[in-house]
Amino acid sequence: MTLAAANGQNQPGQSADALIAQGQRSFQSGDILSAKRDFAGAIALDPGNVEAIHELGVAQAVSGNLDEALTCFCAILNIDPAHREARLNLETILTALAERDTTLDALRKNLELLKESAEDINGDERLIPVLSARAATLGEKFYLAGRPECLDAARVALKLRPNPLLGHVGLNKYLTLLKARARLDDYTRDLTPDQLGKKIFIACFPKSGSTLLKRLLCEATGFAEAQFAMAFQQNEQELYLPCLLEWARLDLVVQQHSLPTGSNLHLMQAFDIRPIILVRNIFDVLLSWKEFLDAGAFADTFYASYGRLTDEQRFALVIDDRASWYLSFFAGWQRAIANGEIDGLWVTYKNLTADPRGTIESILNFQGIAPDSARLARAAELAGRKNNSTRFNKGVVGRGSAAFTAAQVEQIRRIAKCHPEVDFSLIGL
Repeated sequence: MTLAAANGQNQPGQSADALIAQGQRSFQSGDILSAKRDFAGAIALDPGNVEAIHELGVAQAVSGNLDEALTCFCAILNIDPAHREARLNLETILTALAERDTTLDALRKNLELLKESAEDINGDERLIPVLSARAATLGEKFYLAGRPECLDAARVALKLRPNPLLGHVGLNKYLTLLKARARLDDYTRDLTPDQLGKKIFIACFPKSGSTLLKRLLCEATGFAEAQFAMAFQQNEQELYLPCLLEWARLDLVVQQHSLPTGSNLHLMQAFDIRPIILVRNIFDVLLSWKEFLDAGAFADTFYASYGRLTDEQRFALVIDDRASWYLSFFAGWQRAIANGEIDGLWVTYKNLTADPRGTIESILNFQGIAPDSARLARAAELAGRKNNSTRFNKGVVGRGSAAFTAAQVEQIRRIAKCHPEVDFSLIGL
């Protein structure tokens, strides 16, 4: 039954009745997304549970998903033809769908006319802003109706006016709604996929050995290093489209502390970037970050008074400010890979430092790059040097666990529990 949505998550041991009750509480508190997840979880456990199906149908209708609501109420009547509430709700949904589809027919006709106009402007640049604005308006109307045509409209707007700010704001929103993959021509008409160079993109924890890994990969491949962020100070290191376009044809190694935001994932999809996700034991990396700040690196943070804090206050700040970021980074990339939004390879600091050559080989294999034995040997030799080019610090695996109090460890674990479906064992939790 399609009602048992594949993304309905339920905790082990929970019954269908318990999930229904939990969903009803979420619904009453206004958390419709959680309510739908709980009702879908109950249906997964008990596919014929009429109450769960009905509750899901109501939640879908309230959130504007009329087609899904219709499926729910029809399914109930197949099980229990005398179910009065389901029949009344079905009539309401059918009326709403008739009104919506009339509007959608008009929107679709407008979109087809717009496509024809966009193909036949005969170089009249005066029409471009007018048609592009119409396409953007249509995209929003389709989006509000929850219809996939919103993406077609956005792509018409982008074809008319490549790279406008509002065009990409809409594009990212629509791609997320539809769980669709971005295409290269969403961002440029000047490149084809076969013209793209290889990109080894390291999405990494700060203080995880990422500079070392970047240097080794540059040595092993002969690729140049580059940056795809606009700046490297207090900003989140989002991928910056002008940089991607400028360096698109080159083979590069890129190292950034980038979260798997929707826009980052869409750019990676479009530019065929399969990231290397570099992580480290959470306690080790937090301690290393604190020592980094202790050495004066707080100058590029918002904590200008860090140098005047006590050691106890510094530990508290590092946990409050950084632990949630690290855990969100890990959870986000785990979800993105598990959901098929991106194809990524996990690498740990522990494996990198224990077997740098083997780690580099696995990365090259993942990227489809034939290893060069001479270059690999030079990279392995570089990994063994003691110099400043890699910014390689103390680097002792496991030393962080003793640096935090039991209360601090519990605080970090409590933050991790905000991501109950995520397995944090790779980073020591």
